[in-house]
Amino acid sequence: MIHTDTNETTDERISSKFDYQVEQVPLLTQDGQATRFFGTRRTDTGEVFATVTDRYEILQNDTLLNSSEALFKDKGMSVFKRKEIVTHGGARMRALYDFPNIGAKVDGQDLTFRLSVQNSFDGSLRASFQVGMVRLICTN
Repeated sequence: MIHTDTNETTDERISSKFDYQVEQVPLLTQDGQATRFFGTRRTDTGEVFATVTDRYEILQNDTLLNSSEALFKDKGMSVFKRKEIVTHGGARMRALYDFPNIGAKVDGQDLTFRLSVQNSFDGSLRASFQVGMVRLICTN
């Protein structure tokens, strides 16, 4: 069972809409001449996040999360809860995966496995994974 938490928050700076697309567009001088730089631009809002070179490669959020979830399924980790956190107008995204069926009891504390996946389009975060545990205080 897969549950996705996609509720929009009331804070406009933070949302859970992660599946927008970002493109790399050439940056021009004021007189229209091409430069060696590009901008990373969100296609639905037109917001430009960063100036990059042709060596920068965009990894779409939905591609990263879909690939991650396919790997989870292949490894028998198909039960999880996902929460997406998008900040800085879409420049940064984190997805928190909690796996309630994977955990341990340590010194009387219930712990479950958590995996954090992050990505950015402004160069502030590398696409990466962080592994951790979450202490369960109340499960009802």
